[in-house]
Amino acid sequence: MLLAYERGYFESPPDVTLTDIADELEITQQALSSRIRRGMRRLIANASISSENQPQ
Repeated sequence: MLLAYERGYFESPPDVTLTDIADELEITQQALSSRIRRGMRRLIANASISSENQPQ
């Protein structure tokens, strides 16, 4: 996810494609997509847990 961020994948419009990043990492586009989804899910889950623990 960090490499995708650094390369501009999350920009609008993206500076690179998943295929570009996958090629750089020497993995398939499908494997990279799956890893990014898992990472995003974990980040959102952690952010959600953190916000629930904040005093109101």
